[in-house]
Amino acid sequence: LTYRATDGSGLKGTFNEANIMGMETNYDLLAIFDKEFGDIRIDGTIGGNIMTARTDRKSINANDLVVPDLFTIGNAKGVQGVSQYESMKQTQSIFGSANVSFRDYLFLAVTARNDWSSTLPQDEWSYFYPSFSMGFVFTEAFNISSDILSYGKLRGGWASVGRDTNPYLLQPTFSPIGGLWQGDGVYSLPGTLPNSALRPESSKSTEIGAELRFFFNRIGIDVSYYNVLNQDQIINVAVSNASGYNAVTINAGEIQNQGVEVIMNLTPVQSRNLTWDIDLNYAKNKNTVNSLYEDLETYRISSMWASSVEARPGQPFGTIIGNSMRRDEAGNLLVNDAGRILRDNNQELGNVTPDWVGGLTNTFRYKGLSLRVHMDAKMGGDFIAGTIRWGGSGGALEYTAEGDLREEGRVWDAVRESDGAVNDVRISGAAWVSDWSRTVENWVMDGSYIKLREVSLGYTLSQSKLGIVGNYVNNIRLSIIGRNLAILYRSPENTFGIDPEVSSGNSLVGLGYEQMTVPVSRNIGARLTFSF
Repeated sequence: LTYRATDGSGLKGTFNEANIMGMETNYDLLAIFDKEFGDIRIDGTIGGNIMTARTDRKSINANDLVVPDLFTIGNAKGVQGVSQYESMKQTQSIFGSANVSFRDYLFLAVTARNDWSSTLPQDEWSYFYPSFSMGFVFTEAFNISSDILSYGKLRGGWASVGRDTNPYLLQPTFSPIGGLWQGDGVYSLPGTLPNSALRPESSKSTEIGAELRFFFNRIGIDVSYYNVLNQDQIINVAVSNASGYNAVTINAGEIQNQGVEVIMNLTPVQSRNLTWDIDLNYAKNKNTVNSLYEDLETYRISSMWASSVEARPGQPFGTIIGNSMRRDEAGNLLVNDAGRILRDNNQELGNVTPDWVGGLTNTFRYKGLSLRVHMDAKMGGDFIAGTIRWGGSGGALEYTAEGDLREEGRVWDAVRESDGAVNDVRISGAAWVSDWSRTVENWVMDGSYIKLREVSLGYTLSQSKLGIVGNYVNNIRLSIIGRNLAILYRSPENTFGIDPEVSSGNSLVGLGYEQMTVPVSRNIGARLTFSF
C-alpha cells in the first residue's frame, strides 16, 4: 500500500494499493509398515500427494486525484489503473520408501517418486526420480573392540531428483498494460518467449563417505565425497530484440559440482566437572559449467554497472566479466596521448565461487557454566563492490582526497600506447578518479573472511539448587548470546573495509554484487529458559 500526498509537482496525490494472496493446499495419503524377519527388519512408507498452489494479485492505482489527498479509487483523475493476476499450479505424486537393516550393521534405504506437474508439456509432465543408499558398520559386523577404534562406518548412495517450473511458461499469455485504445483495454505479450517443449530439470548425485571414532569417542571424523550433475536447467536466454522478444525460455546447461566435506569432533579435556569440545568442519567444492545450450557461449546470471556475472562452458559457475586497464606485454599501464587510461572490454576478472568454507566451534563446560565460541570462514570467491564504484566516482572514499590529488591532479604511472614513451601528462583529480573508479577491474576483490559468528555464555541452575521452586521446575538456564560480533580477517585486497558476506540480492539475482551496504548489525541478547 503506497500513498503520496500533494507535493510541488502539481499533482493532487497518487496512490497504489495491492492485495496479494498465496495459498498452497496439500492432500496426503500414507501407508506405513514395519516388519521383522529374524535378523532382518524392513520399514517404510507408501503414499501419494496432490499439491495445488494458487496466487491471486489485484491492484488499483491513480496517477492523480480530483480532490487533494483523498485516497480512494473513485477520486482518481483520468483513467483508473486496475490490474489482476491469477495463477494455479498442481503437482500429483506417488512415492515410496523402504529401509532394510541386517543385524544393526548393514543398512539399505531405497526411495522412489513420480510427479505429474501442470507446468510442463503433457508428454513431459511425468518424471520419475529414485534414490538408494547403503551403510555398513564394520566395527559391529567384525566385532572390533579396541581402545583406539571405537566406531567405524562406510556409506554410499546415489540419487536422482526432478524439478518442474513456474506456471505459464509453455504458451504466450496476454497481460494488460493500462490505458485504453478506442475504448478497449491494451494488452501485450510477454517479453520472454514461452517454450511448449520444456522438459523437467534433473539432478543426479553420487556420494561416498566414512565415519570413524577413536579413543572412546574422544576423536571423531566424518568424511564425504560427492559428485552432483545438474542437467536440463530451465533458464531464460537473451535473444535479439528483432525477434519481438528479449529472451526465450529453454532447457540448457549441465553444471557439475564435485567436492569433499570433513567434520571433526574432538574432546581434549573430559573430567567430572570440566569438558572441552572442539567441532571443526571444512568443505571444498569444485564447480564446472560443462555445457550450455548448443553453441551458446555464455549465460548472464546477473549484471550491474557495465559488469556481469556469467556461466561459461569449461569454467566455474559465476565468472565475473568487465573491463580492465590495458597493459603492454611488460605489464605497464597504457594511456592515450591525453594521459587517460585505456581499457579492454569483456575481460574475465574473477569468480564468485569460494575455494573453501569452514567453521570452528569451541565449547567449554564447568559444572553448570558453559561457554560456546563459534567462528566461520570463507576463503576465495570474489565480489564486485558497488561501494568502490559509486563511492569513488562520487568522491566519498578517502583515496579521492589523498595528498594534493584534488588540487593538482595526478600523472598515471604508465606509457603511451601510441609511441611507448613514458607518460608525462597530468590530468585533473576528477579525471584520474574517473579513470580508476569506472574500471570494473578495480571493483573486484577477494571476498575471503574469518568471522566471530557467535559467543554464548550460560549458567544452568539444577533442580537440587532451586529449593522449593525445584518442586515445579527441573532447571533454569540463563544465557547471554552475541551474534555477528567481529570480522577477524579480511583479504588484504579489501582495503575499504567492506563486509564481503553482504550481497545485493536473493538467490541468483544480484549474485556477486555488493551495493553500498551499511555496516552490518551486531546482536547481543539474553535468554531465560525454564525446563519442566
